[in-house]
Amino acid sequence: MPYYEKRGLKTRAWARHVLTHERGTCTPKHTVLGCMYSLLGFDVRYLFYPMRWAAQQLDYPQHLLELARALPECNHENIQIRVEGKWVIVDATYDLPLARIGAHVTPTWDGIANCAVAVDCENVVVHDSFEQRTRYLVESKSSWTSADVDQYDRFCAGVNEWFTFRERGCPESLIRPGLDLVVRPQFGIPPDRGDSLGFRGSTRDAESNQRCATEIPENPESVADRGTVSAGP
Repeated sequence: MPYYEKRGLKTRAWARHVLTHERGTCTPKHTVLGCMYSLLGFDVRYLFYPMRWAAQQLDYPQHLLELARALPECNHENIQIRVEGKWVIVDATYDLPLARIGAHVTPTWDGIANCAVAVDCENVVVHDSFEQRTRYLVESKSSWTSADVDQYDRFCAGVNEWFTFRERGCPESLIRPGLDLVVRPQFGIPPDRGDSLGFRGSTRDAESNQRCATEIPENPESVADRGTVSAGP
């Protein structure tokens, strides 16, 4: 599912747009994944990674790098699920084509090993419930000024334009020199087919996505109160 920055209230209801629009950032993607895993009976934890966009090892165009340097501290979000007594990191942030511009991706996942964390960072904050996670997210943005928000909106617009691979894969002009030869064989991408991964949104059709979206509860307590989200060891 393509990466797309969209600012908004980080609730479960808001996160459902990733199923109907078939694109999103780390927060809505992992909000939906956490809810779905909870509904399936898995224990879920929400992880936040304080990070700065300017510190990411992405091959930014110069104008985006300048915008990133002016941003305040942000957060990356993924989840952990308990599988056979072990906490496993699930990170579905970036599409595979973005590996060619330096993004951390997990080419294949067996459901047991940790996924690669999508960002470069030093710390992680673990939340045992969706409610705890939401309070932290609100508090972490409480110091943002209107200028910070405007700067972030400009950065988001630039990132969305830069990640123009939804229909045709990552543009050849954005491929990091030298990395192409490493990544393409790993992913089985023919040298002349930059779009061969076929990332045109999710594998569900629009009707199926809409039906799935309606099954995600809007009330954060509706899952946690059933005891399917636990603190773990």
